[in-house]
Amino acid sequence: ETLTVLGAGNVDVDIDAAHVDDDMNALATVSVTAADDATLNMYGYGSEGGSEGFTALQTVEVHAQNGDAWAFLSDVSGAFTLDVTAGSDATVHLIDTGATSATVAAAMDGEADVYVGGMVGNTDLASLTVSGDAGYVTLEADLHDFTTLDVSGVATYLEVNTSGATFNVAAGGFIDYQIGATSDGNNLVTDVYFDGNAAREVYNFTGNDIGNVEITNFSWGADPAVGDRLDLSSFAASSGQLVFTNAGTDLVITDLASGLDHFTGSITIVGGADHGAELATFNIIYG
Repeated sequence: ETLTVLGAGNVDVDIDAAHVDDDMNALATVSVTAADDATLNMYGYGSEGGSEGFTALQTVEVHAQNGDAWAFLSDVSGAFTLDVTAGSDATVHLIDTGATSATVAAAMDGEADVYVGGMVGNTDLASLTVSGDAGYVTLEADLHDFTTLDVSGVATYLEVNTSGATFNVAAGGFIDYQIGATSDGNNLVTDVYFDGNAAREVYNFTGNDIGNVEITNFSWGADPAVGDRLDLSSFAASSGQLVFTNAGTDLVITDLASGLDHFTGSITIVGGADHGAELATFNIIYG
């Protein structure tokens, strides 16, 4: 079954499992498209204690062609993909859902605000892709299957907090964070704030430049179970092509301009002062 809603202006759709019959369990696709603002609210268990719904759900789409997009999904079961696009800002909340992947694309002059969490979590979510002029991403609760956060399409400003998430990382594995050339062009301000997780992570710099990045909760050292990585393989072939500088209690990494490719910003590892040699040896992936 498919539910498609189209509107020439604003479109606001609310589906609550407490107020629908069992036919909703046959619903495979929900698609909401508006010329202006588009809003979708789905409540799987129902605000008044309805039974679990949407077990056959496979696809959820929300498209705001010229306005803001809002998708709020709570206790929505079914193994579904989520695709949200906006002509302006995009806001997405995934609360205890069966989502397997999500793509959230705000306009290139808009903001993307994404929260993934709840009491149980989104245990089947494997990947999240976020783009726009600015991005704000929070990952919390159980994310058992999660592997990849792609924020490489965020243009000028990014805040990510994954410290409250529970990841399931196999031995030798990583959570992969893909970071692009996010920068507002002002080299005196921070462009990316990243609050990481206790799990093993790779900060994979995939763009043609690196802005000013600040990383908290980065685990340095040789420990194969928890040691994080900076993937600078597009920019440096060795530590000799980078500069490691203590700044108070922090460590700042910049480019020596002699590497594989030049980057104009910096990477600040909060609390990493005096660990430059250790980090350069064990925690950077070179090209």
